[in-house]
Amino acid sequence: MEAVNGGEGADAITVAGSIATRLSGNDGNDIVVSGSGSDQIGGGSGADQLTGGAGVDPFIDGGVTEASTMAGGAITDFSATTDLSIFTGMLTGAFSFLGVAGLTATGSSQARLDATPKILLIDTGGDGNADIKITLTGADITGLDTNACLWR
Repeated sequence: MEAVNGGEGADAITVAGSIATRLSGNDGNDIVVSGSGSDQIGGGSGADQLTGGAGVDPFIDGGVTEASTMAGGAITDFSATTDLSIFTGMLTGAFSFLGVAGLTATGSSQARLDATPKILLIDTGGDGNADIKITLTGADITGLDTNACLWR
């Protein structure tokens, strides 16, 4: 697997072709666009715009300090049937996907979907407050459920 990493500022990374690639924007408000392979895509810290292209693409958030936080990142082409959001180092208790129901203080990590603007709100600590906001612009959210999110 090829690897492409951005730097400290706002980076624009575009990869063409079908070779599987690990892409990371790192710091800054990055734009990361992958090719047609099954790529691993992470924005790093900042309000990043991520596009997976064709293929099965895991979008990786590596901790609250690297995740989209409430500044709001965006995934432009997330498909609930083929792509996966992976959250590392943020799980508290057991994860629950609530659909469109509101977040509540459960003591466990949870996510909810605000379906009209397609915003995924994630409570990493289980206190009922969103810690991460990801806008799913252009996304196919049909069938979005617990299986679209992996916590490790």
